[in-house]
Amino acid sequence: MSGELWTLEWEGEHPEESDARLSDFSSRLPPEPAYTHQVETVERLRDANVLLTAGMGAGKTEAALAAVEHLELKPAVFVYPTKALARDQAERMMDYGFDVVIADGDHPGWRSRIDDAELVLTNPQMIWIHARNNLPFWRFLRERAACLVWDEVHFYDPRQANLLLGIVRALSDRRHLFMSGTVGRPRRFCREVERATGERCVHVRGRGRMAPRTFRARESGSFRDLLREIAECAEEGVKTLVFLRSRAQVEHAYQILRRRFGLEDRITIHHGALPREERWRAEREFKTRVPVMLTVKTLEVGIDIGSVSRIIHYGLPEKVSDFWQREGRAGRRGQPAESIIFPADPWTRFVLSSRSRFRRAYLEGQVERILADHRSPVSAPPAENPAQSFYGERETYRVVREDDPRRVLRDQLDPEDVPRSWAPGCAFRYRGDIWIVTGPPDEESRSIPALPVDEYDPSVRQLIEEGWWPYPRIEITAEEGPEDCGLGHIRLRWTATALVPPPDQRERPIILETGELSVRVRAFYVRLTDPGLGSSKRVSSAELALHALTYALKMVAGAPLTLVGHYVHAPVYAELPEEDAERPPYLLLYESPPAVMPLLEWDDVVREARRLLEREEPSNLRLPHCSWPSGAPEPSTRLAEHYLAVVYDLIKKLRERVRREGEA
Repeated sequence: MSGELWTLEWEGEHPEESDARLSDFSSRLPPEPAYTHQVETVERLRDANVLLTAGMGAGKTEAALAAVEHLELKPAVFVYPTKALARDQAERMMDYGFDVVIADGDHPGWRSRIDDAELVLTNPQMIWIHARNNLPFWRFLRERAACLVWDEVHFYDPRQANLLLGIVRALSDRRHLFMSGTVGRPRRFCREVERATGERCVHVRGRGRMAPRTFRARESGSFRDLLREIAECAEEGVKTLVFLRSRAQVEHAYQILRRRFGLEDRITIHHGALPREERWRAEREFKTRVPVMLTVKTLEVGIDIGSVSRIIHYGLPEKVSDFWQREGRAGRRGQPAESIIFPADPWTRFVLSSRSRFRRAYLEGQVERILADHRSPVSAPPAENPAQSFYGERETYRVVREDDPRRVLRDQLDPEDVPRSWAPGCAFRYRGDIWIVTGPPDEESRSIPALPVDEYDPSVRQLIEEGWWPYPRIEITAEEGPEDCGLGHIRLRWTATALVPPPDQRERPIILETGELSVRVRAFYVRLTDPGLGSSKRVSSAELALHALTYALKMVAGAPLTLVGHYVHAPVYAELPEEDAERPPYLLLYESPPAVMPLLEWDDVVREARRLLEREEPSNLRLPHCSWPSGAPEPSTRLAEHYLAVVYDLIKKLRERVRREGEA
């Protein structure tokens, strides 16, 4: 079994009760003691916009209902990021006796009912569509709504967060209440709301309801060590919930634990691809007799599964809110619990490298930021914004079985992801099996063909089982704008997919498929053309600098690991088509779609990146799902710091250019 890296005792948290009762603010709410953050929310919302942050079980919805009723802020509009969440909350509000209308495309008839409703529940996409076209719901918001409650505001990516800020700017004469379980640096978000609306915004901090627990970080992230840990929990009979990284991993672990460990009657699985009857059976078994459940997504186990004593994370989710949703499944009766974390990916290894980093990132939630900035080009009011959709929907692709196009294997694939993940030769898992993409997208049907790897080539399956894996080779170029930085277009172009051996094998990659597939996207970018990148040592050093920069962005600015992409074009290092090899070597850093890249706290980020280069081993800074120069010399910290400094100068130049254009 994997050894222990460190142990951390966490005291848990409990909401602080006040002398008031919820029923003091609304006769429809129960006569239970009100928490102090609920009372403060009501008081502060009287004179200002409010950001309420509080953990699970803190009664944020009740705080909003109390404020709406007591301050007579009706009709109030509650905005949820998904339709499913709006439906769930509608039932809860109706149970309290409120008159509720859901305004979205799934609930026809809302137009005739909203004028008489106390509470209207909707989603940002609905608001965005009506705002862009001056349709009835937007007129309702402008003319009648007294208050907007934005729940789960941590949910939104940088582009969406800035579009949301644009809506708030357009409705600056309404009262706004923002709610979330986790927001790193909440006062910064409040300042952006103030700049957008011209009104004061205050932060109210509440505690959630979470039992004390012990966090244990494991040294090894191997799947074998994970299975041994699960088997021991099953033998001990400890009620354990195991979160894996994919449904395929859940199925794979389940089969091994049943066949090799003989645990058929002591484990069960639960995920969204299972038929409803099987999910219900798994829930019953876990409540009554089976000690271990394997699962993958937090929301798929957002049900009453009884008293859980132990959580096992095979890799940490990037979102802190997802982590706390997982943790909320344990200790629900107030008893102490235990959480075990395996470093199954580069990000988790990086976070677990020190207790203080884990505490700062996850227990204190510093990496869960809302990246909204009033200066962003997408934070303008909807009528002034060229974006066509809040969630960025455009024509998407689906993956289908090559000989049966009616069988859909994957759906809603973004065109930008096709060259990276769905080009010919790329592999993916579907219901426990490995499939290979067999051809380019068909533009008429918007479908991508695929076959099981056995039907594609049995020898490829054998290599994959030995640890080989297909990787697409793509080139990324800046197409428009200034030579070294700007807001323009970049092109992602796939040329080949290679089957790459495990890191410990020195064999050459095998080309599976070749061709050409490209997509053009709008982006902020900086580009450094450098003849020195013809050296493999310089390539690995430049990669190291960019990886350190990405981790620093996450730790300091709370940026998602995927916010800023990078690409190093080095003909000596990569096998490129002849026309690409003739292009001079360059380094490209970009954000697509463009939202906040020039506006981030780059001074602090670069300082943190330099500290990481000085203190961390290069292997500890490797990004998830990012290639690393194989066979190249060890990177030089001195060269990495050089590239970091040059990129920093380009970013400052980009920031100044964006500032001048904004003023113009």
